[in-house]
Amino acid sequence: MIGVMVPNVYAEISITDDSTGGDCTTIGTWNSASKTCTLRNDINKYIVIQSDGIIFDGNSKSISLGDDVDIMREEYFKNYNDAHNDGVFENEDLFYSMHAGISINGFNDIVIKNINLNFVHHGIYVKNSKNIIIQNNQFSNIPFNGLILENSSNNEISNNNFQNMDVAIGIHKVGSYDNIIKQNKIKLEPENGYAGGITICEYAHNNKVFDNIIDDTSTALSICSYATENDFFQNTITNSMYTVTGDGSYNSKLKWENKFYNNNFYDFGDISVPLEIWNLELPVGGNYWGLYDEPDEGCMDDNYDNIC
Repeated sequence: MIGVMVPNVYAEISITDDSTGGDCTTIGTWNSASKTCTLRNDINKYIVIQSDGIIFDGNSKSISLGDDVDIMREEYFKNYNDAHNDGVFENEDLFYSMHAGISINGFNDIVIKNINLNFVHHGIYVKNSKNIIIQNNQFSNIPFNGLILENSSNNEISNNNFQNMDVAIGIHKVGSYDNIIKQNKIKLEPENGYAGGITICEYAHNNKVFDNIIDDTSTALSICSYATENDFFQNTITNSMYTVTGDGSYNSKLKWENKFYNNNFYDFGDISVPLEIWNLELPVGGNYWGLYDEPDEGCMDDNYDNIC
């Protein structure tokens, strides 16, 4: 059975560590000493980083691959279905990377900063990589995921803004661990469908999610498929239909040691992972619950320490 290649209507810009930064000089300036590619103007091409140690500085410019979220969503599904008509992908990584504004697969010690990702199918896609810093970027009007980490570890996602997309940040697979997700602002406006803030799935473990502001989502924080030993703390969550959700893997009597503490939960609805850890011993304590203030609402302060 022969796989089907998906035709790519967008041009690829490859950033590599050579005298011109690969294709960097076609879209910006290249500093060989620091391995820094600085974007000169807005572009409608997707970036693939293919060397260790690269710094990609968006210089407050934009990467856009369309101008209508609904049309881009239909285009993506058509390409996806075409790729499976005769069987499996010929190159699954290529499919995902060509639908991301910026992608990294198998390279390390990279910085992505100061870029506006607007009208791209996925914002940034990182796979099989470590020591990636993604900071001070704007993600908006994205049909699917703002940022994906897959089988990637020891990365830092900080000080980014996410608006209007299906999922802001997704961390997937057992190889995704020791990542730091901090000081991001997420506002997704779920009126037109699902809008998830931060999702950790598929055995991803030992990640820390803290000091993020998450507003106007259908689900603010989500764990699924046996994600374990992740810490969520000092986050502020408002206007979310579901504050924390989990799939069927959290319906058993087993605890997966995901910890939620020192968070501010305002104006929220349901929580579907009651067996996870919701407070630590003092002086760390538990969470602030904006609505749960009586036992029949789910808060039972048995020892009157104001923590539940």
